[in-house]
Amino acid sequence: MTASRVFSIYHPHRSETITLGTLTVENYERPAWLFNKVVYIEKEGFSEALKDARWAESHDCMLMSSKGFSTRAARDLVDKLAEHD
Repeated sequence: MTASRVFSIYHPHRSETITLGTLTVENYERPAWLFNKVVYIEKEGFSEALKDARWAESHDCMLMSSKGFSTRAARDLVDKLAEHD
């Protein structure tokens, strides 16, 4: 049995970290007007450093981290965000 891979996203201006997996990306709804960019970070420690510095808020940027490996769910979320206004 294969475990579902997960990754996390950080919403700026809400200080909210959300863990998503292959099954939950489909139901994800982008919050209006919180960000207009996405930065994908392979090393989760770098993501935490940017959160602590409030870099995402300064740049209206959602942070994505998948703990060093790419997942299909992360690619699906990027595709979904690209379709959004």
